[in-house]
Parts: sequence; C-alpha cells; structure tokens
Amino acid sequence: MAVTLKFQAAHSILWSAIRGGSTNVFSFVVFFLLARLLTPLEFGLFALATVYVEFTRVIAQAGLSDAVMRVGKLDEELADTVFWANFMLSVAVCLLIWGTAGFYAAQIREPGVVPVLWFLGALVPLAAASSIHTTRRLREFGHKAVAARSIASNLLGGTAAIIAALSGLGVWSLVAQQVTAECVMLVLTWRDLPWRPRLRFRWARLRGMLAFSTSMMVTQLLWLMLMRAQDLIIGRMIGTDAVGIYRVSMRIIDLAAQVTIQPVVAVATVSLARLQEDREALIRVFRQFALLAALFTWPAILGYGAIAPDLVPLLFGARWAESGLLGSIAALTALPMVISFFVGPVFGALNLSRDILLLAVVQFAVMVCLSLLAAPYGLLAVAAAAIATNFLILPLQLLLLRRDVGVPLWPLAQDLAPPLLAAVTMAAVLLLTSEPLHRWTGTPALYVAAAVPLGAAVYAAVLLVIKPDLVQRGLGMVRAMSSRRQGSVPAA
Repeated sequence: MAVTLKFQAAHSILWSAIRGGSTNVFSFVVFFLLARLLTPLEFGLFALATVYVEFTRVIAQAGLSDAVMRVGKLDEELADTVFWANFMLSVAVCLLIWGTAGFYAAQIREPGVVPVLWFLGALVPLAAASSIHTTRRLREFGHKAVAARSIASNLLGGTAAIIAALSGLGVWSLVAQQVTAECVMLVLTWRDLPWRPRLRFRWARLRGMLAFSTSMMVTQLLWLMLMRAQDLIIGRMIGTDAVGIYRVSMRIIDLAAQVTIQPVVAVATVSLARLQEDREALIRVFRQFALLAALFTWPAILGYGAIAPDLVPLLFGARWAESGLLGSIAALTALPMVISFFVGPVFGALNLSRDILLLAVVQFAVMVCLSLLAAPYGLLAVAAAAIATNFLILPLQLLLLRRDVGVPLWPLAQDLAPPLLAAVTMAAVLLLTSEPLHRWTGTPALYVAAAVPLGAAVYAAVLLVIKPDLVQRGLGMVRAMSSRRQGSVPAA
C-alpha cells in the first residue's frame, strides 16, 4: 500500500509539473503573439475587468474545494452538497457582477469595462460546474487527466484568441480566450468523470466545513488584493492603457519566477511539511531550498532587468518600449523574492497561520499606501513603490522566521551571499558594457543575442571564483529534486 501511494504521488507530481510547464510555455507564446496584435489600452481594459472577476470568483469558491481536498472520506452526500453550494454561490456572484458592473466602471473611470464584465461574469458558474469534478479527480491522483484537460483548454483558448485578434476584435479576443477555455474545460471535465451530482443539499454537512473554507477564502482574498491592488490604483489615477503597459512589464518577470523558483517552492511545500516534527532538519532544508532558488532566480531576473529596454520591444513591438523601462526597475523585486516565496511553505508546515495573515495584511497596507503616494508621479514611481514594499516587508519576514521558526539569519545570509554577489556583478557588467555592445552589434536583436551569453559567463565565472563548489552543490540539489521519491529533499 505504501509503495502504491508513493508511486501515485510521484506520478502526480510529474504530471503537475508537466501541466504547469506546458501552461507557462504556451501562455507566453500566446501572450507574445497577442502583444503584437493588441494595444496597451486593450490589455489594460481586460486586466481591470479580470481584477473584479477574480475577487468575486474567490468568494464564489468560498474555499470549499480546498476543504474537500482535506476531507478524510468524501461521500456522495457531501460531494452533492458542496457542488450545489459552489454553483449557487457562483450564480449569485454572476448576478452581483452584472448588477455592479456600472458602479465598478465608475470607480475606476473606465466605462468600457462594463460589457467585458458581463461576459466574464457569465463564466463564473461555468467554472463552478467543474470545480468539484476536478477536486474529486485530484483526490484520486488523477493529475494526468487534469493536466490533459488543462493543456487542451489552454491550447484551444489561445488559438481562439489569436484568430479573434487577427480578425480585429481587440479586447474581445482576450474574452474569446477565456470563454473558449472555460467551455472546453467544462465539457472535458464532465466527460472524463462520469459522476453526476444529485439534487440534494445538507446544511449540516456544509456547516462542518465552513471554518476551514472561510479561512482559506480570506487568505486567498488578501493575497489576491496584494497582487492586483496596483492595477486598480493605476487604472483610476493614471489610465487604462497604463495598466496594460504595467502588466506587460511584469510578464517576463512572472515567467522567470514560474520557471526558476515556483518548481522549487512546489517541492519545498511537500518536503517541509514532512519535516514539521524535526525543526532542525526543517531549517536546514529551508536554507538549501532558498540557496537553490537564489542560484537560478537572481541571475535570470536581474539579467532580464539589465537588457529589458531592448528585449521587451524586440519581443512585443515598439509600442511596449515603456514596459521595457519598467521591467528594468521591476527586476529589483528578485532580491527579496527568494525569501518571500518560501515564507508561506515554512509557516504553513508549522501551522503558523497567524504569521501568514500578519504578513499579508502588513504588506497589503504598505503596498496600497506607497502606490497611492506614487501614482501621481507616473508608472515608474508605482513600480518603485512595489519594490520598496517588498524590501520594507523583508525585515518582518526575517524577524518572524527567526522568532517563530528559529532560522539563524547570519548563516542564511552567508548561504545567499555568493549567488547575490555573482548576480549583481553580472547585472553591473551588462549595464556598463551596454553602450559599447550596442555599437558593436548594431541592432537590438544582435545586442540581446550577445548580452545573454555574456551575462551567463560573468555569473558563472564569479561563482567559480568566490565559491567553486557552489555550482556542483546546486546541480546536486537539482538531481535530488528530480528524484522519484515523494518529498525528497536536497542533501545538506
């Protein structure tokens, strides 16, 4: 039984990685094509619409899917109850979106968002209709089937968006992408799992899950507010097109984080949870994971920042030149990112939910205050506000790690110093050689083609000089992560 469980878990982790990787790659390809076909105003309009829909969708889900995942035994009565609770909430949220679309548009000063909201609001019940089916599949280690459906829906949705954009439909091409993806997901989900909910609802069964599901919903709302609050501030105080420019500037940073740090966080979440009874081992493994993430995340994002003014217009077109300048500034978020991404898994492993909530509340408050002060001075100031927030919250994160987890801060700093020094040196070399390299290459494309290997060579050389064994240790940790044993952790 134990062997079967380990195999199922390893198989599920593999397919989860395939699902995430394929989704990231394909979504970036679609984004690359759409950025060349659509304007900043159209991207900004869609971003402002999705902010509101994402908030209300979290309320519609009410954390019930997360609660179902942790139930020891899911009987048919409970499954039916949760399905209808989710569906009824989603219908209510859909009506709420339709009824308040005009009010929301007035608050952000963008009337064009109203019809987009009407279409996106109608998708909320569609998503709810497949939520419990997907949760049941995941409980049975059906990650392969879920990955296949996700890939198919993203593929067809992206194709629909590109066709619509080529037809000149503007922002409606992004709406077409969402509508197609949700419809495909619903059809494939119901076809894959033959379970059909019966018309029954037991309030007593639902009430027993509300404490956990509500806490999950509140946490998700807080983090979503933290991620998307700046879009609302920019849209109201600067303009809708500015939202599009800002979103594009962050797109490559998001992709770099998903490729370099998210896989490490995914493995860390499992590994740290298995070590909650052994505090010393948990701290040791946390330091190893932070080092592994730093080795790849810092050079990737800081390197992007150094060449962003050339890379972004080269990829997406000249209309996005301002996004390239913003990307150079936003890349500084990589520095505190290595710690902030692991705070959740560490505190979650030790059931320190109050620390997670405290960080979310403080970070949100600081972000909103600084962004409101910065917005009158333009997008560059707003980007600087986001960076300042991440740096200001870092001491609190470190304090909580030291006080409540026991992480020794000086050894942690010693662990991270070599990749930090190497990445900063690499970025400095790229900035100092930018002008002569531009003259030598002649075109942005040739400059990027020359700058990328130059940056990689400088980073590797500095690491080999100051910490010769670090590259070998990093490769060893990657091999440990790829082990088929569930929850395998890097060697200390």
